[in-house]
Amino acid sequence: MKTSNFLPLLPILGLTSALPILELRDDQLTNVTMSPSISLPQAAAMGSISTLESQAASDSLAAAADPIINENGLSGACKDVTVLFAKGTGENGNMGDGSSPGPAWAAAIRASLGTARVAVQGIEYDASILGYLLGGSPSGSTTYLNTINQASTKCPNTKIVVGGYSQGGQILHNAAEKLSAAVTAKIAAG
Repeated sequence: MKTSNFLPLLPILGLTSALPILELRDDQLTNVTMSPSISLPQAAAMGSISTLESQAASDSLAAAADPIINENGLSGACKDVTVLFAKGTGENGNMGDGSSPGPAWAAAIRASLGTARVAVQGIEYDASILGYLLGGSPSGSTTYLNTINQASTKCPNTKIVVGGYSQGGQILHNAAEKLSAAVTAKIAAG
């Protein structure tokens, strides 16, 4: 598995509630506006986003019905790819709330590679404002480091994909600084 296999998934992280709406007249582009009121499924129906992004958006909206998202893929069997994600400051669950980018990102990777090939594990830590102000929760940073090492040890053939949102990115950065070269070599994307 190459890092480039995950590059097409990166644009989904940039999706927000404001998607471009094209106004066409006589097959000519006349104006581009940003509409904060359009939903992702509406944009997909209009052909504004790809099928993969549409599926991830639908999965994200379904996840939003359950406001706390927990993923514990490391407790199961080893899979080809292990996705690790840390929520942002103030979010609940180990992946964040339904509005967090983590669940949508994981759904997009599953949609691309197949659910049977992907394990997803959220990083459980206290995502407090104090931790954010400290440059990332020290205990959360240790938890992320331990989780990466656990994935590498438990599933030596898995490709590890890491991510984090807000403070989750901080603790990922802190953990990455302490990884061994052998474990770093198993990280396929992040």
